Order: sequence, then C-alpha cells, then structure tokens
Amino acid sequence: MRASHLISLGGLLAAALLIPACGGSDEPVDPAIEDYGPASLRNVVLVTMHATRADHLAPYGSPISSTPNIDQLAAIGVRLQQHISTSPTELPAHASMMTGLYPYRHGARSNHSTRLPDEVQTLAEVLRAQGLRTGAAVSAMTLSAESGLAQGFEHYDDNLVSGSERSSYRLREVSGMDTVQRANAWLATLGQDEPFFLWIELHEAHTPFEASQAFLDQAQGNPYDAEIAAADEKIGRLLQTLIDREVFRHTLLVITADHGQSLGEHEEATHGLFLHDATLRVPAFFVNPLLREGAVLGPVSSQADLMPTIVELMGGVPDPTLDGISMAAQLRDPAAPEPQRVVYSETLLPLTAYGRAPLYALRTSDGRYVSGQRAEMFSLARDPGETENVLALVPDDAARFAEVLTQLHAGGQRQEPRDLFAALNAADRQRLQELGRPSAPPAVSASLGDARDLQPWLARQRAALQAAQAGEVGATAQLEALLQEVPLDRGCLTALDRLYMEQKRSDQALAMRRRLAALPDSDVLDLLGLADLERQLNDPNWQLDWNLATRMNPADPAPFVLQASWSSADDDAAGFEVAIRQALDVDPGNLQALLLLATHHARRGDPAAARSTYEQILAVTPTVYRAQLELGLMNEREGRLTEAVSFFEVAGQLRPTEFMAWRHLGDCYGDLNQPRLAMAAYDQAYAAADPAHKTALNLGLLRVQMGLLAEALEPLQAANRMKGGDAQVLLALALVLDKSERTAEAEVAYREANAASADRVRVLCDRNPAFDALRQRYQTP
Repeated sequence: MRASHLISLGGLLAAALLIPACGGSDEPVDPAIEDYGPASLRNVVLVTMHATRADHLAPYGSPISSTPNIDQLAAIGVRLQQHISTSPTELPAHASMMTGLYPYRHGARSNHSTRLPDEVQTLAEVLRAQGLRTGAAVSAMTLSAESGLAQGFEHYDDNLVSGSERSSYRLREVSGMDTVQRANAWLATLGQDEPFFLWIELHEAHTPFEASQAFLDQAQGNPYDAEIAAADEKIGRLLQTLIDREVFRHTLLVITADHGQSLGEHEEATHGLFLHDATLRVPAFFVNPLLREGAVLGPVSSQADLMPTIVELMGGVPDPTLDGISMAAQLRDPAAPEPQRVVYSETLLPLTAYGRAPLYALRTSDGRYVSGQRAEMFSLARDPGETENVLALVPDDAARFAEVLTQLHAGGQRQEPRDLFAALNAADRQRLQELGRPSAPPAVSASLGDARDLQPWLARQRAALQAAQAGEVGATAQLEALLQEVPLDRGCLTALDRLYMEQKRSDQALAMRRRLAALPDSDVLDLLGLADLERQLNDPNWQLDWNLATRMNPADPAPFVLQASWSSADDDAAGFEVAIRQALDVDPGNLQALLLLATHHARRGDPAAARSTYEQILAVTPTVYRAQLELGLMNEREGRLTEAVSFFEVAGQLRPTEFMAWRHLGDCYGDLNQPRLAMAAYDQAYAAADPAHKTALNLGLLRVQMGLLAEALEPLQAANRMKGGDAQVLLALALVLDKSERTAEAEVAYREANAASADRVRVLCDRNPAFDALRQRYQTP
C-alpha cells in the first residue's frame, strides 16, 4: 500500500507536456520568412493536405486561426479563393493534380480498385524532362506506388514502416512528421544547386481526429481544426528546411488539399459520397517572390489547373489538350484577365459503396449543378450551405449545364482497373466467387437509385450506430432494418457483427463477416475477420480464407499477425515465432506484430527482449499508448521510478480517459514523496472510473493530507462501496468524518473498522499519529 506518500500532476500535464509526433517533437517551429535577395523559379515543392476544407483556414474566413505557417505563406503568396477538387476521394483528386485531367479521362476514379494508367503523362514526368530531380513522400497507402502516381518520380517514398496501430497494410498511414523527415532526407542527397520537384502528402486530418492536446489548445478545442493545425506545424518544419538550405527564394511552393471534409452537412459524416463545397472547396496557395504578393484570384479554378500552371511557371509549355488551364499569367500579372469558367467534379463512391448512381457536378464562381439520377442546382451566393435546390427556378441554365456535362462525357469515361487479384490462383478466385465478391467493378445502369435519396437513411444510420456504441436495447433491430434498405453498407455490417458477437450469436456474426468479405471493396482484413471466426467455430473454410488473404496482397503482414495471435493464444511458442517473423519480414515496422512480439517476450520471462521491442516501437512511433504504458510498468517494477513517471505521463496524455497509466503514475509519485503530483494523478484515474478501491482511498487520503476535507469524503465513500468492510478504508473514512466534526458517524466508522480487523486497525494506528488520535478518542475503555 502506497498511501503514505502520494502525488498530483498539477499544471504539469495540463500545459507542459507535449506528446512527440512520429520521430520528433510537436513543439511549434516559427520559420521567419525574410528577404533573401534575388529570387528565381528553379524548384517546385507541392504540399497536399488530406481532407482540408478551405473555410477552416483563417485566410478563407475561419474565425479560428490555428495555422500560423499557412497564414504567413498566404500573406506573401497568391490565394485561389474558389479552388475546387475534382473528386472528394484521395487518389482521383491527386491524379488530377498530377495530370491536369479530370478523373473520367485519367482513369484513377476510386481509391483502391483503380490506378493511374502508365501512358498518362504526369507533372513529375514533365518536370524531370525539364531537368529537375523528382522526389515524393506520402503518408497513406491510398497513394502507394501501386496507385500509378509514382510515374516520373526517381524517388517515391511510400515506406510507411512507422505505420499506425492498424494491422492492415491498405489502411496504413503515418504522421506528417515522419513524412517530412523522409522528404528532408531525400533533399539532403541533392546538391545545393540541383533543381528539384518535391511532393509531400500530409494525412493528418483523416478520421478519427486524434491530435495532441497542444494542437487542440491551438484550435480552441475543435478536433478537426486541431488536425489541420498539426499539418500546418509540419509545413512549418518543411519551410524551415527550405530556408536553412537557402532555396526558399528559388522555390515555387504550392500548398493545397486533395479534398475537403463534411462535418455533418447533408448527413455526410466524412467525405466521398456527395458533391458540395464542404468536401470539394479546398485551399490553394502559390508562393514565390516573383509572384504577386498577397493577391487573391476570385473566380473558380480546378485542381486540374495545378499541373499546367506549374509547367508554365517553370518555363514549359502546357499540353493544350488538358482539362486544366494554366493560371501562370494571373499569378504574375495583376492586369491579366481572370477567366470565368465551369469546372468539373465527380464521385463514384455512391456506386462502389452503396450501389447507387455516381454523381457528377459542375461549379461556377456562384453556383453548382449536380447530376445523378436527377439534377440539382444551388446558388452559392445566397445559399452557401447548398440546402435549397433552385433547379426549377432556372430551367434554361440547368439545360445548359446538362449539355456541358454531356459534351464532357461524349468521348467516353475511362476507368483503369487495378488488378487486385493478380496473385490469386483459380481456387482463390472460385472461393471469392462463392462468397459473392464481384469480379469486376460495379456497372452504372439506369435502374440505380440516387445517392442523395440516402440522406434520411444516413441520419437513421448515424443514430443506430450511436445506439449500438452505447449498448442501447433495440440497436440490433435498427441496424438490421437499415441493411434491408442498403445491403452494402459497411458501417451497419461491421456494427452488427460486433453486436452479434457480444450477444454470442456467432452464426449471425458469421453471416455478417461473409457479407463484408463479399463487398466490392473488401480487402485482406475482411477475409481475416471471416477466417478468425470460422476457426473459432471449427468451420474448415478458415484455412482456405486465411490462405486467400495471404495471396490477396502479398505486401500485407496482417495474415501473419493474425496467425501469430492464434499461436500465442494456443501457447504454441514455435508457431508464434515462425508467424511473427513472417509478418516482420513483410513489414519490419508493423506495430501489431511488434506489440505481439513484446508481449511474447514478457510472457516467456525475457523482460530485456520485451523492453528492447517496446523501445524499438517508440523510436519510430512515440504515440503508441501500450508501449508507453508497458515501459512505465517495467521501470516501476525495477524501482526506476523517475523513468517510469516519464512513460506514464505520456501514456496518460495519449489516452486520458483510461485509468491504468494515471493509477501507476500516482503510485510512482507517492513513492517519490511528491504528494501534490500523486493527488492529481489519482484524481485523473478516479475520473476515468478506475475500479480499484485503492485509487479512491489514496485520493481521499491525499486530499486529507492537503487539508481538502470536503473533497476527501466522496472518494473515501466510493472506496467503501468498492470494497465494503475494509478496515483501512473505514479508518480513513472515520478520520475525515472526525475532522469534519461529524463525530457520531466517525465513531460508527471506527467501530466498523475494528470489527472488520482489529489487528489491522492496531497496526495502522501505531504507524500513523492521525489514526492514533482516532483510537484515543473512540476506543472503548
């Protein structure tokens, strides 16, 4: 029992602790942009931020200014006020930036099932032909080399070994800190005067929003804006590198985003399904001393304009057959006319995820036309939220937009399929067919419904998913009814699978997992979830499905991670070691594999190997809660309390609503004789619903020690409820009641303590003068 010297976190955790991002610190940098002398356009740096909507940046009118580096660049560069993404999904949007083409022409129209064809010319290929060295560093597997975006880059870094705690290769993403460091490493290989094109993709604003407290504070508590602030901090680090290398004044710096993010507008929770400014209007800044300082281009522009604009600014001649146009003249010359245009966007997600018709949109500077199974028009000047369909009021305009869309699509719509099953044999393909997985992307037909009709359904889905998460009665029936209407919805299928498992309805869960494996976008994890349950149910198909998963994507370590977990549960050490090595051979930085390996070492009585593995994890990804917690526990057991404190503090900040790190932090501070810090740590653990009665007891005793009698009573009463009849708890409760002059209640509690264990009371009173005073007062002669 460590109640004699206990502790608090005070202001330390509230303000001073900053969780380091991947491979570095989140402490803000403040690059100073000054006059560095004569400028030129020799290099290009393109930074694309994920899911960043324009109206959440201060230069576009956001009341929250959480992006000091972007704000500084906007003040000295040219801002595109109405810059529109070609697609609310990552790969199609980036492919348009890199090619100057709309998605229906470049062919990379969905994230995982299509790719950019080799014969389509990219910005990297053009700039490389102009003599620039070309390098890229991306943060998500959506943009891996297999997407086709690596064309023209002599160095394409999609090495995401730092990963995340997700086991699936396809879902992998890394911190922008890691990405910027990898980009800087490539820059360091170049000669000082070698011209270069560098593309960096920052994936910070992807859900779930998990930015550190420092960025939450910077964004006034808004989780989405905090993620944007985290991306801005990485831009600051890149900017500092350009300044330090003395190349900033020779570099065309372009900052933009792939698409925006719906925050509930039109019943859309994220992005990809609908075509509105929330998910399509993105920031875009061009910065170089030779361009107009602080200028704003007001008319609508397209993401497809980036490629021809950069080509012309760098001295090339843009291909006149591109969909995008060059804005080089407008960026340089205030007298250059600004063209009034119509730009195009599309999304195929309604088709691939919901079996609905794709959506296509045309955007002008003051309006949007959206076409699916029906058409809509919105006047952005009077209805910026795009809530009122004015199509009936402007039939002639609607007819003209419909004709423009028909002309754009007249030459056909390209979709370049990615062969997801190249490594599969005939038996594998037959198994996928048995499961119901389609062999080709879904086709568009006149019978498909309109995605916008899903909005009421999406509202019901959100409520049902929240009910399921809260464990509410009736959530299962709600989800089952929703799936009757939209059988392909992954969210409902996944939630029902979880509920069925909790309800021990394994046959129904198995049906859900088979349906997940049959989805058009199913992947390795879907097959592994099916194989795992089949194995539990002694269904012989588990081996077939696990083998299929290993061949579906040979670069994915998830099958071997699952196999290692099976071996660990079966206490099969030899099988575990084979499987874990296979996983780490595929992906040496896979966190799930490394965490399993560390646990394996600890169970086999090799703490040194376990420590080494956890340290290996944190050396790459310091934000892994479990590694921070386990290293804290190891140090605590070894009596290295100061070291343990450092790990528990970080773990607590990473997951403030989990009690374990806070409890042990309180224990360590108690043993270090720092009662105020111990008290605050126990307070955090208690607030996180720590079920251990000792946490509540220690918190109460420390509050007594600090003279906080009124605050001490509640945790001590809670400790008594958690462990009724405990002599120490009752004695502490008697002490607080006595000091609060509630002597009758104090005497009752003291006598109950004696009745529970007179020997324990005697020992405690002999050791502690305050308890001894109770004995003197309430002991029966």
